Amino acid sequence: MTAATLLTVIRLLLAPLFVIVVFRETPRAVWMASMIFTLAAFTDFMDGYLARRTETVTKVGRILDPLADKLLVAVAYLSFLFLGVPSVKAWMVGAILGREFLVTGLRSFVGRRGVVIHSSPLGKWKTGFQMGFVFTLLIIMSIRATSDPTPSYWKHSGNSIVDGILLGGLLVTTAITVVSGLDYVWKTRSVLLGGAR
Repeated sequence: MTAATLLTVIRLLLAPLFVIVVFRETPRAVWMASMIFTLAAFTDFMDGYLARRTETVTKVGRILDPLADKLLVAVAYLSFLFLGVPSVKAWMVGAILGREFLVTGLRSFVGRRGVVIHSSPLGKWKTGFQMGFVFTLLIIMSIRATSDPTPSYWKHSGNSIVDGILLGGLLVTTAITVVSGLDYVWKTRSVLLGGAR
């Protein structure tokens, strides 16, 4: 197992740990969840960097890396939704997760026909916005949890302007996510139409 693949596996393991910790709903748990997510996001940067730097890009890594990203994003957004964080809306989470399922299925479909879908710039922007929003929300929640340990307090930003910015940020994130998914569909349209015949 290469160092890059090991980091990807660590990210896969950190995703369920994030859920276990954040649902304890205590100030310490929120801070721990923030650190877990930050560490997981760091492994996302490092595994790609190491794979390219050491020229150890593997088939397993190509499969596990996007899977780990999708799992981390999915558990984070679903956790916020079930925790009742006001700025996280169900339809947005549905659109984000729907895109991830679509692209995963698309990769599998075209992969069986010998076509490899490489990450696009839009896909990288999508990941950056998704993780950036999660990180921002976790920091806000962590700081507020230090002031008041009551979950009903730290789940809210406490400021209508901040609420608006968070909602706008998630709207932009959702839009980029959906557009990047459609981009993958467009780029593989010849394979999809050929397989439909």
